[in-house]
Amino acid sequence: AGRGYSASPATVAKLAGAAVSGYRTGRLISVVGHFPGEGAADRDPELGTATVGLTLASLTADDMRPFRVLAARAPVIQISDALYTAFDNGASPATLLPGAISLLTGKLGFAGAVMSGDLQAAASATGGSVAQAAVSAVQAGCDLLYMPGDAADAEAAYAAVVEAVQQGQITRTRLAGADAKVAALKRAYDL
Repeated sequence: AGRGYSASPATVAKLAGAAVSGYRTGRLISVVGHFPGEGAADRDPELGTATVGLTLASLTADDMRPFRVLAARAPVIQISDALYTAFDNGASPATLLPGAISLLTGKLGFAGAVMSGDLQAAASATGGSVAQAAVSAVQAGCDLLYMPGDAADAEAAYAAVVEAVQQGQITRTRLAGADAKVAALKRAYDL
């Protein structure tokens, strides 16, 4: 809807790569999104729950091409909160799916910080709460949680993640991995 660089994956990779380099030169942390790609969404994800009906092969061939190029350079990549039929037949947002995040961190080799999509949108899509979405996002592999808006949602999400760690629903290893990625990001930008 006019927000992307181009419909061409090669052009997107080139322009997004230049943007990441420019932000890095300016000492600004850039966030590349939204993995695994929203170009084929049935609606603008900013306007409500969107579905991407592509197969994994189609996503890999086109939408993920810019992410393959940027995986070695981007400090943060944000996971989409759209629904993808390629993963679980469109039942849950990608930001809550370990399979989607492991594609980024495994197959594409991304070692930076993984940011969730909008957890309010994810909660809306699943019928759950933002707190539940926060726990699911951390379990799935997100290192940073994106929750625009309501401070009460952020507090509830924090409490839910702490409780999930205490109850063993989120392992301390998973939490330490997220903490290490965020700490590395802060060191890289002198924060």
